[in-house]
Order: sequence, then C-alpha cells, then structure tokens
Amino acid sequence: MTSEIGDPGLDSLLSVATGFMAARTLLAAVELGVFTLLGDGPRTGARIAGEAGLHARATADFLDSLVALRLLERDGDTYRNSLDADLYLDREKPTYVGGVLTRMGARDYPMWASLTEALRSGEPRAAAPEPGAGRDYQDGLAWVLAPVTRELAGRIDWRRFERVVEFGGAGLLVTRLAQAYPGISGGVVRAAPEFAENVERLFLADRLTAYDELPPADVYVLGGVLSRRDPAGRTALLNEAYAALPTGGLLIVLDTMADDDRRRNPTALLASLGLLLETPAGRQDTTTECRASLSETGFRSVSAEDLGHGWSAVIGAK
Repeated sequence: MTSEIGDPGLDSLLSVATGFMAARTLLAAVELGVFTLLGDGPRTGARIAGEAGLHARATADFLDSLVALRLLERDGDTYRNSLDADLYLDREKPTYVGGVLTRMGARDYPMWASLTEALRSGEPRAAAPEPGAGRDYQDGLAWVLAPVTRELAGRIDWRRFERVVEFGGAGLLVTRLAQAYPGISGGVVRAAPEFAENVERLFLADRLTAYDELPPADVYVLGGVLSRRDPAGRTALLNEAYAALPTGGLLIVLDTMADDDRRRNPTALLASLGLLLETPAGRQDTTTECRASLSETGFRSVSAEDLGHGWSAVIGAK
C-alpha cells in the first residue's frame, strides 16, 4: 500500500530523519546556559536573549521550539524550565547532566556527521576520548548511569567479597559499593582523573585507590572496556583478568549489549556505530557472544543480567 501524507508510518520515518534538529536545539540551549539562567526563575524572552547572547531574530523561534519540545514552559512572553529541564539541566543543581550533553554537542555530534564516510571506509573518523572528560561530564554520567549501577549492585551478594576493582572510568560502581558495604575496598585501574576527586569527597580514600595495572581482587568489573578493543585485545584482557582472580572470584562485563536478534536494543546498536566512528575495531557484542567469550576463557557459571536502559552485565566465576 502506498503511504499518503499524514500516514503514521511516514510521520514516524520523518520523525527519525529530523531528530537531529531537536537534538541540536537542545544541545545549543545547554551550551548557551538557558536552563541555568531559568533556574533562578522565569524570564521574558527579551531578558533571556540579553543574558544568553541571542540575536533578536532567533530568540522567539528558539525558545518556542524548546517549549514545543517540552523543555520549557511559557506564559505569554515569560518562559520557565520544565520540571525535567529544571532538575537535570540547571548547572547549579547537583543533578545536572548537562556535562554529558555538552560533550555530545562538542565531540559526538560533529563526529556522527561523518558516519557515511565511515560506513564506506570502515575506518574511525575521530580520535578516542581522553581518559578525563571534566567534572561536569563525570557528574552527569554518574546520574545517567545511576539506575544501571544501582541495579547491578542489587543483583549480587557483595558481602561475599572484600576487594572490587573497576577498569577505567571514575569508579561509579565501586564507590557506590564502598559506601554501602564497609567491608569492601579496591579501586579503579587506569582511572579517569575525576576518580580521585570522587574518593576524596566521599571520604573513601582509606579504602579506594587508583592503579596502573590489575591488582589482586575478588571481583573485576570491565565497564565499556571490551567493546573498544579488537578481538586480540579482548582475549588478552580476559586472560589477564582470569589469571589474576582467585578461585571463586567474579568477572563482570558491563556494557550496552545487543539482543541476539539484533533488532530490539537501539541503544547498543547505535553505540556500536559510535565505536565504528571512534575505534579501529571496536563493536558491541550480543549478550550471547559475550557469554561465549567468557566461557572460552575458562569462566564458569556464566550468566547475563538485563539491567535496563539498554545495559547488560555478563558475569562469570573462576
């Protein structure tokens, strides 16, 4: 059947095709600090224009687009943040996730513009991210991933373990565990610079530290690490972790993973395209592929946990 204008199928297609417009409008608003300005209270369009540096021609369309996207609310010519924007996009609030969006706008958005070239060449189009991405980014990432780390923390009896070590990042899981379980110590291998700040402000410096190489531990957590490596690099890291763990120790691979049919988890599949853009050979596995990799390394009782939000954990015991 031929679709007609207004057909729901065509509307859905166009919604995907024009999604970049809404995304760039949101990212621009974060860059300009619009939501932080309105965190102090409602303002007229003219006042927002003056404080954010907007041109008169652009102001009404820009702010009203944010209203249509349900990021702002408007009464006459007075604008205020929506509830979600006020909670997550006001830089003065501890729940601010704008650092993640700022990074998307400055780095990821331009990188994705070269997707067609990467699809033809199979070559990355951007350098891999630096280990540290700034305090705002790490704090925002902590809020974005909080449901995932909270879910993983509740799936395992952590009282059985004393030392937990993450590989890379700012220690989002291990700091949560150390706060909840006084008997847990450990840290992060090749940590982001913000890890040390997290440890200090959470008063965990006596139990958590940064390492250059894998130290002895009961649990290793590879969060978003294997997917960035080529097959040889993945095998080498899994073998290293297996050799270093004691009998009964756990390895946890935490990442966005595609479903076996590769059709129901766009978060993982789009992340895999992102790895095409960023890395020479990175890709997101399915949970079955990841389980097979752990089993081939020698891990037993390998299982997969769906943590929601497109994330999974594959867990194996030595």
